[in-house]
Amino acid sequence: GATIADSGLLERDIVVLTLTGGGKVISNPRHERVLEKGHRILCYGKLESMRAFLPEKRKRRRSIKVRSLPMEHATEEAGSS
Repeated sequence: GATIADSGLLERDIVVLTLTGGGKVISNPRHERVLEKGHRILCYGKLESMRAFLPEKRKRRRSIKVRSLPMEHATEEAGSS
């Protein structure tokens, strides 16, 4: 991984407040701290600047669930009109 200093965060005025990973929580990590896969960071900065670092969302297709109404409900509704 890259260090916080080498990650490009600082150049975009993004401050890393907390680094979480490997069972540890590091508040205000130093710029020399290496970011590894699986680490989570809590940052402060402009949203427009941070969007470049967010992974793209995968589009998931939801399967459409079709259920039949029980016949007793359908006949009750038809009879009440």
